[in-house]
Amino acid sequence: MSTLAVDTITKADRSGALTVPAESGTVVTTASPSLGGRNLIINGAMQVAQRGTSTTDVAGYQSLDRYYVGSTGYTIAQSTEVPANTVFEYSLSSTRPTATSHFISQYIELPATGKAGVFWNGNTVTISAYVKGVNGATFNIKPAFSTGSGGSTGAYWGTTTTLDADGTWQRYEATYSVDQNVGASDTSVRFLITYNATATNETFYITGVQLEVGSVATPFEHRSYGEELALCQRYYYKLAAEDTFTNFFQASWRATTDARGVVPFPVTMRAIPSISTSGSITSLGHGTYSSIQLADAGSKYQGTIRVNGSGATVGYSTTIRANNDSTAAIIFDAEL
Repeated sequence: MSTLAVDTITKADRSGALTVPAESGTVVTTASPSLGGRNLIINGAMQVAQRGTSTTDVAGYQSLDRYYVGSTGYTIAQSTEVPANTVFEYSLSSTRPTATSHFISQYIELPATGKAGVFWNGNTVTISAYVKGVNGATFNIKPAFSTGSGGSTGAYWGTTTTLDADGTWQRYEATYSVDQNVGASDTSVRFLITYNATATNETFYITGVQLEVGSVATPFEHRSYGEELALCQRYYYKLAAEDTFTNFFQASWRATTDARGVVPFPVTMRAIPSISTSGSITSLGHGTYSSIQLADAGSKYQGTIRVNGSGATVGYSTTIRANNDSTAAIIFDAEL
């Protein structure tokens, strides 16, 4: 087999080039971000907000999918404030009423518990984003192995790269060498986004977040809304009402107080999810609806659901639906 040894291939009109960085051997194009599968961040363009476009004073996974807020006291929103002359339509905005730091994380799933995957000790990764903050504030993103949002985080890697905000949209880039071994209980890599505010009620914005292997920050990898939604639904799936009487699923009564039904998942979920509901839900047909829960041991492939109710006849069926409530939903949660 022959080998062509080059560093750069330039287009005939010299409008762009393909380069092969020695550090990674990954082809990088300066003409267009044509290579898919580079970005390990999910929802980096802030397109998907299954939980809602704004939440206030609630800790945990709120508003935009895959972004975790470490404490109460924030207003997190999907904003239309974006850098000029880019294709971004949304950013994540964070506002705190006190002059304290903002802490927002994304937990990136490892191939399996205790398995580093591309984050092996000695490898290099690069994080990039567009950020906007108040003049005098500072911003950084730093990574570490973690057991998940409800667990512990190890030592952060390398030296943190800090950006001084100036009130305009700025490009942030930081390259980290993995200098830790993955722990036996680690499930993820936590990328902690920190904005150090200078005054009360400061808002900062971030979009175009990208993480890739190697030492080069390439142009942002754009994915369609459908692609991004499917990636998010591995961790959180909201079966939401489309109108006031949306039908969710059919169930059959196997006892006078117990019906069973199935909700297919659009993608395989990360783990067996928890189930919850929001808004008003009822049953249409035989029996009276009370609540729902996962049946038996649950599954990450489909939602096998037990409907708790009363007044039913064994063998009859019922439709579980929104009860004159367009905000009703059935929620499956398998977040890290």
